[in-house]
Amino acid sequence: MENNTENFDPVSYEQIRFSKPYAVIRQKRKRRKLKAWQTVLFACCVMTFFYLGLPWILYRSGMDELGMTLAEQLYLLVCSVVFVLLMRADFREVFPVRRPKAGGVAGVAVISLSTCLFSLSVSYLIMFFAADEVTQFSESMGGSLTGWKSVIFLILVSVLPPVCEEALNRGVVLSGLRNSIPRETAVVLISGAIFGLSHLYPYRMIAQTLAGCLMAWLVLKTGNILYSALYHFLYNGTLTLLSGLSSLLIPEDYSVEAYQTGAFQSPVTVGIGILFYGLFVPLLIYTGCYLVKKAEAPRRTAFLPDGMRSFLKILIPTGIIIITGIAFILAGIAG
Repeated sequence: MENNTENFDPVSYEQIRFSKPYAVIRQKRKRRKLKAWQTVLFACCVMTFFYLGLPWILYRSGMDELGMTLAEQLYLLVCSVVFVLLMRADFREVFPVRRPKAGGVAGVAVISLSTCLFSLSVSYLIMFFAADEVTQFSESMGGSLTGWKSVIFLILVSVLPPVCEEALNRGVVLSGLRNSIPRETAVVLISGAIFGLSHLYPYRMIAQTLAGCLMAWLVLKTGNILYSALYHFLYNGTLTLLSGLSSLLIPEDYSVEAYQTGAFQSPVTVGIGILFYGLFVPLLIYTGCYLVKKAEAPRRTAFLPDGMRSFLKILIPTGIIIITGIAFILAGIAG
Protein backbone atom coordinates (compact mmCIF):
# COMPACT_ATOMS: atom_id res chain seq x y z
CA MET A 1 0.00 0.00 0.00
CA GLU A 2 1.48 3.33 -1.10
CA ASN A 3 1.83 6.24 1.33
CA ASN A 4 -0.39 9.19 0.48
CA THR A 5 1.78 12.31 0.79
CA GLU A 6 -0.22 14.63 -1.46
CA ASN A 7 -1.85 16.50 1.46
CA PHE A 8 1.44 17.10 3.34
CA ASP A 9 3.75 20.01 2.64
CA PRO A 10 7.43 19.21 2.74
CA VAL A 11 9.33 20.49 5.78
CA SER A 12 12.96 21.45 5.52
CA TYR A 13 15.57 20.92 8.18
CA GLU A 14 16.01 24.66 8.62
CA GLN A 15 12.40 24.93 9.75
CA ILE A 16 12.71 22.42 12.57
CA ARG A 17 16.35 22.67 13.60
CA PHE A 18 15.57 24.93 16.61
CA SER A 19 12.25 23.36 17.62
CA LYS A 20 11.92 21.21 20.74
CA PRO A 21 10.95 17.56 20.34
CA TYR A 22 7.62 16.44 21.67
CA ALA A 23 7.81 14.94 25.15
CA VAL A 24 7.02 11.28 25.37
CA ILE A 25 4.57 10.73 28.22
CA ARG A 26 5.48 7.61 30.12
CA GLN A 27 2.64 5.83 31.80
CA LYS A 28 3.22 5.32 35.48
CA ARG A 29 3.34 1.72 36.52
CA LYS A 30 0.47 0.96 38.81
CA ARG A 31 1.70 0.07 42.27
CA ARG A 32 0.31 -2.97 44.03
CA LYS A 33 -1.43 -2.91 47.37
CA LEU A 34 0.07 -5.23 49.93
CA LYS A 35 -2.38 -7.68 51.47
CA ALA A 36 -2.57 -8.89 55.05
CA TRP A 37 -1.85 -12.55 54.31
CA GLN A 38 1.20 -11.59 52.26
CA THR A 39 2.75 -9.35 54.89
CA VAL A 40 1.94 -11.60 57.86
CA LEU A 41 3.34 -14.67 56.07
CA PHE A 42 6.42 -12.66 55.11
CA ALA A 43 6.91 -11.52 58.71
CA CYS A 44 6.57 -15.09 60.00
CA CYS A 45 9.20 -16.34 57.56
CA VAL A 46 11.56 -13.46 58.35
CA MET A 47 11.26 -13.91 62.11
CA THR A 48 11.57 -17.71 61.91
CA PHE A 49 14.91 -17.39 60.15
CA PHE A 50 15.81 -14.50 62.48
CA TYR A 51 15.61 -16.79 65.52
CA LEU A 52 16.48 -20.21 64.08
CA GLY A 53 18.90 -19.69 61.21
CA LEU A 54 20.57 -16.29 61.37
CA PRO A 55 22.15 -16.63 64.87
CA TRP A 56 23.80 -19.92 63.86
CA ILE A 57 25.23 -18.37 60.68
CA LEU A 58 26.53 -15.31 62.51
CA TYR A 59 27.99 -17.42 65.30
CA ARG A 60 29.78 -19.68 62.81
CA SER A 61 31.20 -16.59 61.11
CA GLY A 62 32.95 -15.64 64.35
CA MET A 63 31.03 -12.45 65.08
CA ASP A 64 30.87 -11.14 68.61
CA GLU A 65 27.63 -10.01 70.24
CA LEU A 66 28.06 -6.47 68.96
CA GLY A 67 28.43 -7.54 65.34
CA MET A 68 25.56 -10.01 65.63
CA THR A 69 23.23 -7.29 66.91
CA LEU A 70 24.13 -5.02 64.00
CA ALA A 71 23.76 -7.81 61.44
CA GLU A 72 20.40 -8.97 62.82
CA GLN A 73 18.89 -5.50 62.65
CA LEU A 74 20.20 -4.84 59.15
CA TYR A 75 18.75 -8.19 58.10
CA LEU A 76 15.26 -6.98 59.09
CA LEU A 77 15.71 -3.71 57.19
CA VAL A 78 17.07 -5.31 54.01
CA CYS A 79 14.34 -7.97 53.97
CA SER A 80 11.63 -5.33 54.31
CA VAL A 81 12.99 -3.13 51.53
CA VAL A 82 13.57 -6.06 49.16
CA PHE A 83 10.05 -7.38 49.81
CA VAL A 84 8.49 -4.02 48.91
CA LEU A 85 10.57 -3.88 45.73
CA LEU A 86 9.66 -7.42 44.68
CA MET A 87 5.97 -6.81 45.36
CA ARG A 88 6.12 -3.52 43.43
CA ALA A 89 4.39 -1.71 46.25
CA ASP A 90 4.40 2.04 46.75
CA PHE A 91 7.29 3.04 49.02
CA ARG A 92 5.51 6.20 50.15
CA GLU A 93 2.49 4.18 51.20
CA VAL A 94 4.42 1.45 52.97
CA PHE A 95 6.91 3.83 54.60
CA PRO A 96 5.02 7.14 55.01
CA VAL A 97 7.44 9.84 56.12
CA ARG A 98 6.59 13.46 56.87
CA ARG A 99 8.07 16.12 59.09
CA PRO A 100 6.66 15.59 62.61
CA LYS A 101 5.06 18.47 64.48
CA ALA A 102 6.23 19.74 67.85
CA GLY A 103 2.97 18.90 69.59
CA GLY A 104 3.06 15.40 68.17
CA VAL A 105 6.64 14.90 69.36
CA ALA A 106 5.61 16.01 72.85
CA GLY A 107 2.72 13.56 72.78
CA VAL A 108 4.99 10.72 71.70
CA ALA A 109 7.37 11.54 74.57
CA VAL A 110 4.48 11.34 77.07
CA ILE A 111 3.28 8.02 75.60
CA SER A 112 6.82 6.62 75.74
CA LEU A 113 7.18 7.64 79.39
CA SER A 114 3.86 6.05 80.27
CA THR A 115 4.72 2.71 78.65
CA CYS A 116 8.11 2.66 80.36
CA LEU A 117 6.29 3.06 83.67
CA PHE A 118 3.93 0.29 82.62
CA SER A 119 6.89 -1.97 81.84
CA LEU A 120 8.34 -1.31 85.29
CA SER A 121 4.97 -2.04 86.87
CA VAL A 122 4.63 -5.31 84.96
CA SER A 123 8.22 -6.23 85.84
CA TYR A 124 7.22 -6.42 89.51
CA LEU A 125 4.70 -9.12 88.64
CA ILE A 126 7.08 -10.99 86.38
CA MET A 127 10.01 -10.87 88.78
CA PHE A 128 7.75 -12.08 91.58
CA PHE A 129 6.65 -15.17 89.64
CA ALA A 130 9.63 -15.82 87.34
CA ALA A 131 12.80 -14.13 88.51
CA ASP A 132 14.97 -16.68 86.70
CA GLU A 133 13.47 -15.73 83.33
CA VAL A 134 14.24 -12.07 83.97
CA THR A 135 17.80 -12.88 84.98
CA GLN A 136 18.40 -15.02 81.87
CA PHE A 137 17.12 -12.27 79.62
CA SER A 138 19.21 -9.60 81.36
CA GLU A 139 22.30 -11.76 80.93
CA SER A 140 21.57 -12.19 77.22
CA MET A 141 21.36 -8.44 76.68
CA GLY A 142 25.02 -7.72 76.17
CA GLY A 143 26.10 -9.58 79.26
CA SER A 144 29.38 -10.74 77.66
CA LEU A 145 30.37 -7.23 76.56
CA THR A 146 32.49 -4.92 78.65
CA GLY A 147 34.01 -1.46 78.34
CA TRP A 148 33.35 0.59 75.24
CA LYS A 149 31.70 -2.36 73.49
CA SER A 150 28.93 -2.42 76.10
CA VAL A 151 28.30 1.29 75.49
CA ILE A 152 28.11 0.78 71.72
CA PHE A 153 25.82 -2.19 72.27
CA LEU A 154 23.41 -0.09 74.31
CA ILE A 155 23.45 2.59 71.60
CA LEU A 156 22.73 0.03 68.88
CA VAL A 157 19.85 -1.45 70.86
CA SER A 158 18.37 2.04 71.22
CA VAL A 159 18.95 3.33 67.67
CA LEU A 160 18.71 0.41 65.23
CA PRO A 161 15.30 -1.10 66.18
CA PRO A 162 13.46 2.22 65.62
CA VAL A 163 14.60 2.01 61.99
CA CYS A 164 14.91 -1.68 61.17
CA GLU A 165 12.05 -3.14 63.23
CA GLU A 166 9.76 -0.27 62.26
CA ALA A 167 10.39 -0.98 58.57
CA LEU A 168 9.08 -4.52 59.10
CA ASN A 169 6.31 -4.04 61.68
CA ARG A 170 4.90 -0.55 61.11
CA GLY A 171 5.95 -0.51 57.47
CA VAL A 172 5.32 -3.82 55.71
CA VAL A 173 3.03 -5.62 58.18
CA LEU A 174 0.88 -2.63 59.10
CA SER A 175 0.49 -1.63 55.46
CA GLY A 176 -0.91 -5.06 54.58
CA LEU A 177 -3.27 -5.11 57.56
CA ARG A 178 -4.51 -1.62 56.79
CA ASN A 179 -5.25 -2.51 53.16
CA SER A 180 -7.17 -5.68 54.06
CA ILE A 181 -8.97 -4.96 57.35
CA PRO A 182 -11.49 -2.09 57.43
CA ARG A 183 -11.72 -1.72 61.23
CA GLU A 184 -8.90 0.38 62.65
CA THR A 185 -9.21 -1.17 66.12
CA ALA A 186 -8.69 -4.66 64.71
CA VAL A 187 -5.64 -3.48 62.76
CA VAL A 188 -4.11 -1.95 65.90
CA LEU A 189 -4.73 -5.06 68.03
CA ILE A 190 -3.46 -7.53 65.41
CA SER A 191 -0.39 -5.42 64.71
CA GLY A 192 0.35 -5.14 68.43
CA ALA A 193 -0.09 -8.88 68.94
CA ILE A 194 2.30 -9.68 66.09
CA PHE A 195 4.88 -7.29 67.51
CA GLY A 196 4.49 -8.77 70.98
CA LEU A 197 4.77 -12.37 69.77
CA SER A 198 7.89 -11.53 67.78
CA HIS A 199 9.67 -11.00 71.12
CA LEU A 200 9.96 -14.59 72.27
CA TYR A 201 10.62 -13.84 75.93
CA PRO A 202 7.18 -14.44 77.51
CA TYR A 203 7.50 -11.85 80.23
CA ARG A 204 8.14 -9.12 77.65
CA MET A 205 5.09 -9.88 75.55
CA ILE A 206 2.62 -7.91 77.68
CA ALA A 207 4.54 -4.64 77.55
CA GLN A 208 5.66 -5.18 73.94
CA THR A 209 2.11 -5.86 72.79
CA LEU A 210 0.94 -2.59 74.34
CA ALA A 211 3.88 -0.79 72.74
CA GLY A 212 3.07 -2.37 69.37
CA CYS A 213 -0.55 -1.27 69.61
CA LEU A 214 0.46 2.31 70.43
CA MET A 215 2.98 2.48 67.58
CA ALA A 216 0.43 1.13 65.11
CA TRP A 217 -2.09 3.71 66.35
CA LEU A 218 0.47 6.48 65.87
CA VAL A 219 1.07 5.55 62.23
CA LEU A 220 -2.62 5.11 61.44
CA LYS A 221 -3.65 8.41 63.04
CA THR A 222 -0.81 10.54 61.69
CA GLY A 223 0.16 8.80 58.46
CA ASN A 224 3.77 9.25 59.55
CA ILE A 225 6.08 6.39 60.49
CA LEU A 226 8.54 8.82 62.07
CA TYR A 227 6.26 9.13 65.10
CA SER A 228 6.42 5.39 65.79
CA ALA A 229 10.17 5.39 65.16
CA LEU A 230 10.60 8.23 67.66
CA TYR A 231 8.46 6.38 70.20
CA HIS A 232 10.49 3.21 69.65
CA PHE A 233 13.74 5.13 70.18
CA LEU A 234 12.57 6.80 73.40
CA TYR A 235 11.07 3.57 74.74
CA ASN A 236 14.13 1.42 73.98
CA GLY A 237 16.54 4.12 75.09
CA THR A 238 14.85 4.66 78.44
CA LEU A 239 14.57 0.97 79.29
CA THR A 240 18.12 0.32 78.10
CA LEU A 241 19.42 3.15 80.28
CA LEU A 242 17.50 1.85 83.29
CA SER A 243 18.79 -1.66 82.63
CA GLY A 244 22.36 -0.37 82.49
CA LEU A 245 21.96 1.58 85.72
CA SER A 246 20.43 -1.40 87.51
CA SER A 247 23.32 -3.63 86.43
CA LEU A 248 25.69 -1.17 88.08
CA LEU A 249 23.70 -1.06 91.30
CA ILE A 250 23.02 -4.80 91.75
CA PRO A 251 26.04 -6.80 92.96
CA GLU A 252 27.48 -9.31 90.48
CA ASP A 253 27.22 -12.19 92.98
CA TYR A 254 23.52 -11.53 93.60
CA SER A 255 21.87 -14.87 92.80
CA VAL A 256 18.37 -15.65 91.61
CA GLU A 257 17.65 -17.46 94.87
CA ALA A 258 18.62 -14.42 96.90
CA TYR A 259 16.52 -12.26 94.64
CA GLN A 260 13.47 -14.48 95.01
CA THR A 261 13.76 -14.64 98.79
CA GLY A 262 14.64 -10.97 99.29
CA ALA A 263 12.44 -8.74 101.41
CA PHE A 264 11.56 -6.58 98.40
CA GLN A 265 10.00 -9.65 96.74
CA SER A 266 7.12 -9.76 99.22
CA PRO A 267 3.56 -9.32 97.87
CA VAL A 268 3.32 -6.02 99.74
CA THR A 269 6.33 -4.65 97.86
CA VAL A 270 4.95 -5.93 94.56
CA GLY A 271 1.60 -4.25 95.23
CA ILE A 272 3.27 -0.96 96.13
CA GLY A 273 5.43 -1.16 92.99
CA ILE A 274 2.39 -1.77 90.78
CA LEU A 275 0.58 1.22 92.28
CA PHE A 276 3.63 3.49 92.26
CA TYR A 277 4.59 2.91 88.65
CA GLY A 278 1.27 2.01 87.08
CA LEU A 279 -1.30 4.29 88.72
CA PHE A 280 -0.97 7.19 86.27
CA VAL A 281 -0.17 5.13 83.16
CA PRO A 282 -3.72 5.24 81.66
CA LEU A 283 -3.94 9.02 82.17
CA LEU A 284 -0.52 9.59 80.64
CA ILE A 285 -1.26 7.39 77.62
CA TYR A 286 -4.56 9.17 77.02
CA THR A 287 -2.89 12.58 77.40
CA GLY A 288 -0.11 11.66 74.98
CA CYS A 289 -2.59 10.41 72.39
CA TYR A 290 -4.59 13.61 72.82
CA LEU A 291 -1.48 15.74 72.16
CA VAL A 292 -0.70 13.76 69.01
CA LYS A 293 -4.27 14.07 67.70
CA LYS A 294 -4.36 17.76 68.57
CA ALA A 295 -1.13 18.40 66.65
CA GLU A 296 -2.20 16.47 63.55
CA ALA A 297 -5.93 17.29 63.51
CA PRO A 298 -7.09 20.04 61.13
CA ARG A 299 -9.20 21.54 63.92
CA ARG A 300 -9.00 21.71 67.68
CA THR A 301 -10.25 18.70 69.60
CA ALA A 302 -11.52 18.50 73.18
CA PHE A 303 -9.64 16.51 75.82
CA LEU A 304 -12.77 14.44 76.54
CA PRO A 305 -14.68 14.63 73.25
CA ASP A 306 -17.20 11.93 74.19
CA GLY A 307 -17.68 13.00 77.78
CA MET A 308 -18.15 10.08 80.15
CA ARG A 309 -17.22 7.54 77.48
CA SER A 310 -13.82 9.16 77.09
CA PHE A 311 -13.40 9.39 80.85
CA LEU A 312 -14.08 5.66 81.20
CA LYS A 313 -11.10 4.97 78.92
CA ILE A 314 -8.97 6.39 81.73
CA LEU A 315 -11.01 5.21 84.70
CA ILE A 316 -11.41 1.49 83.84
CA PRO A 317 -7.71 0.60 83.34
CA THR A 318 -6.78 2.77 86.33
CA GLY A 319 -9.27 0.81 88.43
CA ILE A 320 -7.78 -2.50 87.27
CA ILE A 321 -4.31 -1.35 88.31
CA ILE A 322 -5.56 -0.17 91.72
CA ILE A 323 -7.41 -3.43 92.38
CA THR A 324 -4.35 -5.50 91.39
CA GLY A 325 -2.00 -3.50 93.59
CA ILE A 326 -4.32 -3.56 96.61
CA ALA A 327 -4.88 -7.31 96.16
CA PHE A 328 -1.14 -7.98 96.41
CA ILE A 329 -0.83 -5.73 99.45
CA LEU A 330 -3.69 -7.44 101.25
CA ALA A 331 -2.34 -10.88 100.33
CA GLY A 332 1.03 -9.92 101.79
CA ILE A 333 -0.51 -8.61 104.99
CA ALA A 334 -2.74 -11.67 105.39
CA GLY A 335 0.10 -14.08 104.67
